[in-house]
Amino acid sequence: MSVVPQNELLGPALPHRLEAGTNESWYMEADFGYRFVAASRDTLHEQIRGVYMSAALGNGKSIATPTTLRM
Repeated sequence: MSVVPQNELLGPALPHRLEAGTNESWYMEADFGYRFVAASRDTLHEQIRGVYMSAALGNGKSIATPTTLRM
């Protein structure tokens, strides 16, 4: 499942153009993450063990965080 928590996101508005040689960070409150995971577990009846973040790049590729945050 993919989600972009627009109202919960701390950082520049999305979509965001990242210029060459620059970087940017986005965050969300941990409480929102825990509530989202709990709601997903209840709705989807799936074992969700953690979350990660991915980004779609301008060249069509995607990258993901190397580790999963356990929830």
